[in-house]
Amino acid sequence: MVPRMVTIGQGALRGRACTDERISAFLGIPYGEPPVGDLRWRAPRPAAGWTGVRDAMEFGPAPIQATAAEDARGCSLGIEGEETSEDCLRLNVWTPAPIADGTADPDAKLPVMVWFYGGGNQYGSTADGRYRGEWLAGEGVVVVSVEYRTNVFGFFAHPRIDGRGDGPDGGDAPCANFGYLDQRLALLWVRRNIAAFGGDPGNVTIFGFSSGASSVVAHLCSPMSAGLFRRAISQSGAGVGQANRKLNTLAEARTIGERFVRDVLGARDLAQARTMDAHELLMAMIEQPPLLDGPYAFTGWDLMLNCPVCVDGRFLTMNIPKSFALGRVNPCDLIAGVTAEEFIAGPPDRSPRGLAAYAEETFGERASDYLDACRADGGATGCCTTGDGTTDGMTDGIGSAGGRGIDGGVSDGRATIGCDPTYNLFAAGNAAMCDLLLANTPVRPYFYRFSRTPGGDPDGHAGHGSELPYVFGSALACEPHRYDGADWDLSRAMRRYWANFAATGNPNGMRDGERGVRDLPRWERCSPGSRDAMDFGRSGPTMVRDWLKPTELVAAEWHAAHAAD
Repeated sequence: MVPRMVTIGQGALRGRACTDERISAFLGIPYGEPPVGDLRWRAPRPAAGWTGVRDAMEFGPAPIQATAAEDARGCSLGIEGEETSEDCLRLNVWTPAPIADGTADPDAKLPVMVWFYGGGNQYGSTADGRYRGEWLAGEGVVVVSVEYRTNVFGFFAHPRIDGRGDGPDGGDAPCANFGYLDQRLALLWVRRNIAAFGGDPGNVTIFGFSSGASSVVAHLCSPMSAGLFRRAISQSGAGVGQANRKLNTLAEARTIGERFVRDVLGARDLAQARTMDAHELLMAMIEQPPLLDGPYAFTGWDLMLNCPVCVDGRFLTMNIPKSFALGRVNPCDLIAGVTAEEFIAGPPDRSPRGLAAYAEETFGERASDYLDACRADGGATGCCTTGDGTTDGMTDGIGSAGGRGIDGGVSDGRATIGCDPTYNLFAAGNAAMCDLLLANTPVRPYFYRFSRTPGGDPDGHAGHGSELPYVFGSALACEPHRYDGADWDLSRAMRRYWANFAATGNPNGMRDGERGVRDLPRWERCSPGSRDAMDFGRSGPTMVRDWLKPTELVAAEWHAAHAAD
């Protein structure tokens, strides 16, 4: 293991060379003080420095979370054997910049990509093998992955938490959404320290998957994150749909927290709750049914309902869709996208009578539009379900069917996606988000859809997060038996698009004569009235023109509803 040395503001770090020895990894770097004891449920504070040389060769602990055996809902990461701790505020850096004499080339100024993991804000770990940054860094970017608080430690509010005195130099700080505040503190760390790794602190891209994509969207809307990044990539996120359609108010989140401390923990006050064992506290929350009635029970995952993101008045000042509708978003370049088979909804009964009843119940006055959209090629197409006939994910209580609807004819040199009675709720939420951006801001996003299955397996599914092995490349290297040469070609194409976007704001942008994407299809931006997207599928990157028609209807309804708020 070849050591690599850098010196940052906190002190000296000893990292290591990766398998590709051009890439250096520095792992488990503290960016925040341990949020334990009296610092539990407070805004994070910058980590202190150290003397001597600190080893940075291993990942730090994941945030406290349930294992698969402990979470009967089955929504944990299943990290048996991995250390978890409240003392989790660490990050990791992979850099291709040559390092000598304790620093990288000061003139390197490589684009920086900061990663937020998914997990419903309830679990996650930067040590997840899908998120290793070595292969992506090989495209000429500095990759940073951030460990942040989740579940009851990261998304908790209480009437006695007011943020007074919790900010820098004793000022005030937000009183909720601590996981998002952790991410923001990591971005401040990047601004101060990333030049030592060859990164450009003025060219930062934030990107994330699932709830990590919702983190990206939250930073887009947060006035506290202004100026901390220039570009953003939302992968397999909800957009302005699903959980992002309406967040809890601070009062509602505080009601949940108050009931938890008083009725579930039996604590006399918040101070006593801060002294309780972290694992016991988490298990007490996991076992609770929803602690607040309201229009938020779309998932059946009670932990997510009891540990919600909220409009706290500081980090988030309004609901996400309202920020987009009013154009109050931090200016940046944006890529947004989904996979073909995640969070699919549709009629359980595919008979003509069942379709008609479902259309009337779900779409009301637009029932005939829905039925027309289902009549591809002269009639409603059949659709393949997942192996057990259920969806790949949550369905917002609108029925379920794992629709495929990927293949189709060719028109104007672009694939035309076929239709079926199902619709992709995440695609609808992202399409509505893009429409709001196009209508109210100067942002013109790039959109993608990922439909590839490992090895091109015709019986496989492009489910939630299935693009991750291709964006990072690490899982392909670790599981070569699952992937073929076409998978590697697609991964390289996606990594080049992502890296070029991080460098220039344009996935087609050529940073230099060698790293341009002249040999890859041109990725067109979204524009008003169109639904152009890059499909990463069986045939490699291909621009496609239309989404599933029912999905378009849902997107239009959400866009209209949010625009009218």
